[in-house]
Amino acid sequence: CPDCSETEFVDSRFAVFGDLKFVLVNNCNIHFREGLVSLVTLIFVGLAIYALGYGVRNREIRFDEQEQTSSDYSIEIENPPEDALNPDEWRDYLTSLHEDVHVTCVTVAIDNEELIHGLINRRKKFLALQ
Repeated sequence: CPDCSETEFVDSRFAVFGDLKFVLVNNCNIHFREGLVSLVTLIFVGLAIYALGYGVRNREIRFDEQEQTSSDYSIEIENPPEDALNPDEWRDYLTSLHEDVHVTCVTVAIDNEELIHGLINRRKKFLALQ
């Protein structure tokens, strides 16, 4: 604003003249030292955020390794053949898929959705009590 005076900016650093908006700008000289301090601070904050993320990720992995659940070593076969009811046949089939496979236990469960939902609800309530 070429014809603005400082008195028009006294209460705030913002002035409006018609449709034009003006902001009072300081003509400060920023030296190398201030820029270097800002850069070092930015690098420090970035490294701190990275280190925190790395630490949280490692703690999460350690926590997961300490907690073993059945999902860590179980598989669920959906839509098996209707005549596949013998657990020994399933054990033989699963061990034949790969030579390093060891099958400890096989459970064949058919039409047990109500039981599964009941067990899930029981577990949720049990965990809520702890």
